[in-house]
Amino acid sequence: HSLLGSVDQDREDEAAIAKQVAEWEAAAKTIPKLDDGDVVDVIYAEHLLASWVLQASPWNAYHSGMVFRVKGASGEKKATYTVDYTPFFTDRISYVLHPLIDPVYPSWIPKPLGVLWARLNNSYDLVWQNK
Repeated sequence: HSLLGSVDQDREDEAAIAKQVAEWEAAAKTIPKLDDGDVVDVIYAEHLLASWVLQASPWNAYHSGMVFRVKGASGEKKATYTVDYTPFFTDRISYVLHPLIDPVYPSWIPKPLGVLWARLNNSYDLVWQNK
């Protein structure tokens, strides 16, 4: 690749990313705000697309996404949103949607009890580790 070709590709990538971000921001405005007491179930979803064996090692290809189920304070289903993940850059297979579900509990509680506290109170943060 020439330096000029690389610069042109970078500009095209930046323009395409900006367009995609604008589309995401417009879509996000259609999601209603949550009410106090609403509960959001977060589900990591994978679908096996293909499986094969190379040199006695299994290899799988997945399509992944996140499902967000919103329930009202009394348990009624309010909405379900699915966000599938397709990497913008496809030059490597290492770009994945990879959340860490981190329990949140008061700092004075020891970790083993804090994890239980978080479970009983549905108190978690999502930490994105996208690669």
